[in-house]
Amino acid sequence: RRSDSPTKTVAMGSVGDDGSWEAAKEKLKSDPLKHANECAVLVARLERLVSAKEVWARQGGDPAEAGGKRKAKGKASASTSGEVAAATGKEVMGIVHALQWYFEAVGGSKTLQKPGSDAAQQFAAWNKAQLKAYQACLRTFCESRHCPGGVKAEMIFAVLDSIKLEAGKRFQVENLGFVLRLICCGDQLTALMLETLSSEYFSYVDVTYYSLKYLARLCAELKETKEGEDDDEEGEDTVCNVFDLLRSLSKQVERFLEEFGGQGLREAPCLTRKHQREEE
Repeated sequence: RRSDSPTKTVAMGSVGDDGSWEAAKEKLKSDPLKHANECAVLVARLERLVSAKEVWARQGGDPAEAGGKRKAKGKASASTSGEVAAATGKEVMGIVHALQWYFEAVGGSKTLQKPGSDAAQQFAAWNKAQLKAYQACLRTFCESRHCPGGVKAEMIFAVLDSIKLEAGKRFQVENLGFVLRLICCGDQLTALMLETLSSEYFSYVDVTYYSLKYLARLCAELKETKEGEDDDEEGEDTVCNVFDLLRSLSKQVERFLEEFGGQGLREAPCLTRKHQREEE
């Protein structure tokens, strides 16, 4: 039996066991349909990790430097805490990669695409609940103040990768908009991230199209909020980030027009269409 609740079918003991995610990952890889319930184990574990913000907070630094007492012990504690946070980050990324692989594998299964199958429809509804819970965890990690920068960057790319998991449906503008706002209004837009966005995501015409539409709305919002207000450093950073993204997107538009202008953009690569062709 499968539950509509993303984590209801998971025993609390299996979620609490730190090593259980490794076993769940291996079962999913061996047979994603037979062991699909292990997906709920991994989603539940991810939900637990995303709520344990104190784990990430341990990376904050050496407490002895702030208090000036028991400095040697404080340094040892800070080092141990850093190792815990690093191990947790590794676990988070391992779970994310396993879930992304699972959702892609299940989405391409011919067994679940048989028309008129009640079992397939029930499983699809259950699986969709898992996917929504998974995406919610990714967004929470992205917004967390305690999440290390490297892990947060990986979470941002994972949100973008999850857009293609509902191929054939409408484009998930809300997840793309979430990422773009986070990048523009935060401090995540490094040269490496911009290069990755340009080469791996803006190279798809649907991502470029919806990114341009969202940035146009964001610019209108910024104009309204800044009218009559003094410019501040944070606002200037946001404008610079938007400009960098627009410059990269403009180059992609030029490339699309050069390569596909004569035959329309229907032959241009799309993120969701790419996933559908891979399934075929």
